[in-house]
Amino acid sequence: MVRTLESGSTTLITGASSGIGRAFAQRIAAAGGDLVLVARREGVLMELAGDLERRHSVRVSVIAHDLDEPDAGRALAEKVAERGIAVDALINNAGLGIHGDLATAPLAAATTQIGVNVTALTTLTALLLPPMIERGRGAILNVASTAGFQPVPHMAVYSASKAYVLTFTRALWREVRGTGVDVLAVCPGATDTAFFDTAGDAASVGSRRTPEKVVDTALRALRAGRPSVVDGRGNALVSWLAPRLPERGNRYRRAFSPSHHPLRSKEIPMYIHDFAVRAAKAVNTHDPDAVVALWAEPADYDSVLTGPEHGLAALRAREEALFAGFSDLRATITPLGQEGDTGAILVRFDGTHDGEYAGFAPTGRTMALEMVAVVSFDDAGSVVGERVFLDAGSVVAQLS
Repeated sequence: MVRTLESGSTTLITGASSGIGRAFAQRIAAAGGDLVLVARREGVLMELAGDLERRHSVRVSVIAHDLDEPDAGRALAEKVAERGIAVDALINNAGLGIHGDLATAPLAAATTQIGVNVTALTTLTALLLPPMIERGRGAILNVASTAGFQPVPHMAVYSASKAYVLTFTRALWREVRGTGVDVLAVCPGATDTAFFDTAGDAASVGSRRTPEKVVDTALRALRAGRPSVVDGRGNALVSWLAPRLPERGNRYRRAFSPSHHPLRSKEIPMYIHDFAVRAAKAVNTHDPDAVVALWAEPADYDSVLTGPEHGLAALRAREEALFAGFSDLRATITPLGQEGDTGAILVRFDGTHDGEYAGFAPTGRTMALEMVAVVSFDDAGSVVGERVFLDAGSVVAQLS
């Protein structure tokens, strides 16, 4: 455990009632650290506090506070000061994302995300950091997101707010070097938390990791003195790829040609090459069963193509609809490269659509859709996980 999150220290955690915040609280209490738990639901916090005090003999303070209120960060800092609590570490975990287009969503959806994700986080950090520097010890851990590495259509405010958290934290890490204060931004991908109760399942891409895994990743990185870390190998690769993708879809072909793609290598490893060949064959023969056969773990399958419905049956039904709608669907799948057990492929779909699929194509239009898929394999070369990145600049190009 990091020195400022163990016995004899006090950590303030926002959004502590569930998910990643709750997992941090349990881990720190188990190491003997005292806690200040902050969230809106006082009853849930009191129950958690009682449980942690009984099991670990630590002191746990509860502050029911809504970080969406005006000047919420300052008000929270004042409540902490009134109780005479010296905060040794701050975990800015509270945050929310709302799925929807800026032009049609209520204005409050945007301002609420900015208020919680940006304003409250910045205010709390600014107010609690100086005493840490004076004491010569402390930690600031800000929960960002893999969305901070890329623009995310339909979640424009959320992804922009997390890009702010990431950049702000990295800059702060440099500012406080040599003061004894550690600063870290942890960037989870899709995680099994209550986040999607607000954001909706449409905001989820790929299989979800657990809050406990995120905590493990964060504490290792904090101990190593890193300014930021991405949770999960697949998420890390997607986050590395995303800023390097061209903004316009029609520039993919050059960007991912053998001489330009980010993971270029002299030889494409067997696993990712084999997967690309099998995937292209499955699509080009219009065989939904062949598509289903690509995925080795039915219980874990979770893709942008299936939305809230999981499992291979849902995948097969969706593929049947896709093949029925496109009279001449063709796929060109190019292996980009591989690092360890995770590889990336460029996928391009072309065809004339006879109906409407996923809201993309009007009747009778020739369409092209390009995406990057990041695929993880086990030792036998079977697929055990995947992520899909859609081009943010031009997901669908109308060709005629």
